[in-house]
Amino acid sequence: MLCLNEAFPQSSDNLFNRQTSISYSIIPNPSSTYEWFVSGGQFDGPSSGSSITITWNIYADIFKVGVLETTAFGCRGDTVWHQMENERVIFPYINGKRLVCEGETVDLVASSSDSIYKDLYYRWSNGASSQNISVTLFEKTSLYCVVYYNGDAIDTAFITIDVLPIPKPDFSWSPMFPKEGDLVTFRMKDQNYPFGFNWIINGETDTLAGKELKLVMDSGGVNNIALYMRNELGCDAEKQYTINVEQDYPFPVPEAFSPNGDGLNDELLIVLPEDLRSCELRIFNRWGKLVFESDATDEVRWDGKYNGEALADGAYVIQIVAYANNNKYLHQNGTVAILR
Repeated sequence: MLCLNEAFPQSSDNLFNRQTSISYSIIPNPSSTYEWFVSGGQFDGPSSGSSITITWNIYADIFKVGVLETTAFGCRGDTVWHQMENERVIFPYINGKRLVCEGETVDLVASSSDSIYKDLYYRWSNGASSQNISVTLFEKTSLYCVVYYNGDAIDTAFITIDVLPIPKPDFSWSPMFPKEGDLVTFRMKDQNYPFGFNWIINGETDTLAGKELKLVMDSGGVNNIALYMRNELGCDAEKQYTINVEQDYPFPVPEAFSPNGDGLNDELLIVLPEDLRSCELRIFNRWGKLVFESDATDEVRWDGKYNGEALADGAYVIQIVAYANNNKYLHQNGTVAILR
């Protein structure tokens, strides 16, 4: 009687399609010969002897391997069969970018190379349970996704995403508070930055300027100066400052007035330039207390009083901040004296 040993171990009862070649053997009787049979595979070498190797088909099915013993006296035994179940393996993988910029959101998709499976379930290491996820990354990150089929975990896919830091543009300028007509020097703070950059002046890109930009502020008002930087991956960032360029004394402010009721120069009168979009005028006493303010855009009148009470003689500080309709910034500080 044929006796099969552990050559047919239980671990061989389930065959996966990544494991296509398996060896089998029996405990031989010295005078016997053996003939092997296979269903769903091919012999990898001789099909006789006490040991054989079978290359199995990769599709999912139930296969069999059998062996028949013939003794030296020509006595043939029963063919002993062993059943193999080939379970199709899901080879999961993750699609998505492997190199991203700091702060970039990347879309990742878990998938399988075997399209026969339609009802797969997913569980990501970040807790998500959908096939597609989006993650925003600020440092190198490793993720994995466990793929389930019929409630069982089949396999796991892994991905590591490298994160490239974005540039950190910044610059300084001198003089800090330019006036109309001043030459202003803008200078990158990172003078050793090896990749690309551009200066952007009021929305216009200067492709010729180096790490220092020299610019004549030929008109007063608001100027937007930006530094754009990008690295070798194309990660980019921009830093913008608003530079207010002062005009020289755009507001005719009298040096003094005398609110004494004699009908002569009893009010402070400031006639504002035309085409102002907005204007804020404030007057402070010598201790910095606000005693008068106005948002008029045509002319300002002040009778020298605070809360209906006449103020003492002396110098008062005037501050005016205005924007013209052409977006020019107008700024002026000065003093006015009350003399009775």
